[in-house]
Amino acid sequence: MNNEQTQQADDPSGPGWRDVEPGEILHVGDMVQRQNGWSRTRAAGRPAGAQQYRRRIEPQQPSDSEPETMEDLRRRLAECEVLLVEAERGGQQVNAELQQLRQQVQTLTRERDRYRNQLAGAIEHSKAPEAQAQLVDRLQAWLRPVLEVVAEHPEDASPLAVAVLGFLPGIASRLIEE
Repeated sequence: MNNEQTQQADDPSGPGWRDVEPGEILHVGDMVQRQNGWSRTRAAGRPAGAQQYRRRIEPQQPSDSEPETMEDLRRRLAECEVLLVEAERGGQQVNAELQQLRQQVQTLTRERDRYRNQLAGAIEHSKAPEAQAQLVDRLQAWLRPVLEVVAEHPEDASPLAVAVLGFLPGIASRLIEE
């Protein structure tokens, strides 16, 4: 580098230098413009007054987090593509499971509505005192063996009790139909 280029590189008004922004902290060695020219700052801190401050632009060094070669970029792109394919496959599986759950909900909703209708019919039919008493007798007769099994084996038969209670409206409506 010749003498003229060296002077230009050290001149804060030339290329390779930038203005220190308002509010930016000064570093030791930043340049400040005074009446008799440029001088170096001796302390770090907030700029004093409305003077012009300049700082040398440091050449950027590649950081550890940036890929240094095209091969690194290709490798990272391939990994991303693999992850994308796996995510799409997972999304398809979730969609299939979601569709299956929707169908199950529709089936359960239809069954619930059918039981509700049967129970409403049973209640309507059982409004007559004689029919109501007869229905209660039939339900008790039907439930007695279930209750005995549950009482004898409470831990083992609890799924049976839950199932019976779940199907009770349908059982009642069939007893009414008999």
